[in-house]
Amino acid sequence: MKIAFSTISCPSYDAEQMCRAAKAYGYDAVELYALEGERLTVPILEQRLPELRRTFREAGVPICSLNSWGQFSMADPKARAAMERQVTRALELAAELGSPQVKTFGGALPKDIPPETVFDYVAEHVGRIARRGEALGVRLLLETHDGFSPSGHVKAILDRVVSPAFAALWDVHHPYRMGETPEQVDAAIGRRVAHVHVKDCVRAAAGEDKWHFVLLGEGELAPHVRRAMALLAHRGFDGCVSVDWEKQWHPEIADPEVALPHFARKLRDYVAAAAAG
Repeated sequence: MKIAFSTISCPSYDAEQMCRAAKAYGYDAVELYALEGERLTVPILEQRLPELRRTFREAGVPICSLNSWGQFSMADPKARAAMERQVTRALELAAELGSPQVKTFGGALPKDIPPETVFDYVAEHVGRIARRGEALGVRLLLETHDGFSPSGHVKAILDRVVSPAFAALWDVHHPYRMGETPEQVDAAIGRRVAHVHVKDCVRAAAGEDKWHFVLLGEGELAPHVRRAMALLAHRGFDGCVSVDWEKQWHPEIADPEVALPHFARKLRDYVAAAAAG
């Protein structure tokens, strides 16, 4: 089990700063999300690809995943087709960068369409992208997020797309928000989890789905992070547990120079505990 950080955690950094942080704080890899204050979208990734590839390779820092910014739950088939092209292009760019994985969101479930219908057409697009991923040697990840926060919704797509180039990204926070335990998530998707997002938080008020992000170990999510890692270790998980410190969207939380070394220390302890039993 390896540790990484998403650049959502250090959105203002340039590529050299990302690499220096990874080496200074003892991370095994970096997950690309933001760059120099902006979302690292597919068009920007195309423009900056030579520089990013050179900088990370010269530093010897692996890129473990990148964000396609895709989603497939919307009703409009033309919009979904455009997203399929976008996510497929992200996989092609990942192959050029040496990244083995690309993540996508599922998106919010439309209120006027039966979920099973949504799952069917999401799986249709994901299946085609996964076939391209098989040829490229890049895996597509569907995150437990938005309308796919319940692990059963991600499982519905995994069951429909059995390709080795398609897997789950377990963001520990979002199934927890839905009332799920790590054991329930692991039972639903653990066998096909290839990447993990971790953070810590406290609920803003009882019964509300509003959260304050805190450093790992200071909130209510930390025991669930530890349990998720233990369950995955039992399965032989050898992917990355990635710090998803949402500095990009919550500038008031701790700066990366505070958060990243703290998370690294904590996660190394959690990895050791998971490996021990």
